[in-house]
Amino acid sequence: MYLKYQLGTWYVVYVPFVLATVMMMMMTSLLLHCEHRSQLSVADAGSTHCIRGWMKVGPWKRSTQELSSPVGARLEGSSARARRRLAAAAGGGGWRRRLAAAAGGGGWRRRGAWAVSRPRRRKEPAACSVRGGTRLPAVGLAGGGRAMPVGQGAGPLGPAVVTAAVVLLSGVGPAHGSEDIVVGCGGFVKSDVEINYSLIEIKLYTKHGTLKYQTDCAPNNGYFMIPLYDKGDFILKIEPPLGWSFEPTTVELHVDGVSDICTKGGDINFVFTGFSVNGKVLSKGQPLGPAGVQVSLRNTGTEAKIQSTVTRPGGKFAFFKVLPGDYEILATHPTWALKEASTTVRVTNSNANAASPLIVAGYNVSGSVRSDGEPMKGVKFLLFSSLVTKEDVLGCNVSPVPGFQPQDESLVYLCYTVSREDGSFSFYSLPSGGYTVIPFYRGERITFDVAPSRLDFTVEHDSLKIEPVFHVM
Repeated sequence: MYLKYQLGTWYVVYVPFVLATVMMMMMTSLLLHCEHRSQLSVADAGSTHCIRGWMKVGPWKRSTQELSSPVGARLEGSSARARRRLAAAAGGGGWRRRLAAAAGGGGWRRRGAWAVSRPRRRKEPAACSVRGGTRLPAVGLAGGGRAMPVGQGAGPLGPAVVTAAVVLLSGVGPAHGSEDIVVGCGGFVKSDVEINYSLIEIKLYTKHGTLKYQTDCAPNNGYFMIPLYDKGDFILKIEPPLGWSFEPTTVELHVDGVSDICTKGGDINFVFTGFSVNGKVLSKGQPLGPAGVQVSLRNTGTEAKIQSTVTRPGGKFAFFKVLPGDYEILATHPTWALKEASTTVRVTNSNANAASPLIVAGYNVSGSVRSDGEPMKGVKFLLFSSLVTKEDVLGCNVSPVPGFQPQDESLVYLCYTVSREDGSFSFYSLPSGGYTVIPFYRGERITFDVAPSRLDFTVEHDSLKIEPVFHVM
């Protein structure tokens, strides 16, 4: 009797305790280690390619819908078209990075890997569908979930408790009609010479000029991929570093989901045509130069011109679409004298600058003189300056003028010129700077007054017409 009493007491006391402990362990396993293997699928015409991963779900997050941290991907046995569609479906622009970004993760190298592969030929649930392009499916999760990388342990497995929820990848919504598509517009930036592809961006704009998407190019081969989620008219532009030239620079797209180049999986290519060559034409002794100087580019050792252009205000010039090689640059002008009229440049794998600036020696300065409204011949015009030397002035008589007595000792005499039959006079080449001109007219016995008796003027980076007209009194 005593033994039976003891056994009964043990059953009554300890068995419920043991059962409660076992149930607590099961609930803990259920709450903390519940796992669900979910399948995300992307359909491609003719075959099915699926993105598969493990996603840890927690019943304690039933109010949250979240999918994050899938990282990286590898493609097995996929065609180029399939890879482009997979990349487009997950966000476009570099499939490894975009597949990670599509599911909310950043930095695929740091966070593990998702396996992307072709499934066995067997009947599967309707996870992939195609309507006007590659689509992403709706995926059921219990509450909110955190993606678990393939190959990382998740602890002891508990019961899989899953409630249906909709997860949208990379902002791609569910299919609502024929206007809602996901296609990839991809292609290559091509070059026969070495360039840095990573410096180039491809941008997608609406027809109204609004930026819709942008991506960079693969650094090894110039490949790019941009996703399109809607039908319509778009403009695809290449935006390289300043001075790099491509053909074409823009491509107009009419995406209809049926016959356009993106839906058909064709490549849109941009071909590199050359770098830029930059240089300057300067006024002698000045940091700037003139506009309007003719500048030509030709291969070293040849006479044939490749390109020609004119300088902009300040003296800058540029040649575009120049491939690597050695070149010579020549400057010419119909009236201005050039002190340095040629230079060289070598183009390698980037924009290049001329070896040295081209120099304009001086600019022509002209005026006129009259007497009683008639042109006056034989009037001398003497030139003075406190900054410019005689050696810098070209085409002017440096001899002293008989009978002339200077009244301002601070001025340095440079040269003189004489008016012609039409009353005009000119100084052929004066460097940039400040000058003073004094008229002097003497007959056989008398010196005539000329007004104005003195005129100050400044030569900058262009020819100059002296005003007003001089008059012999």
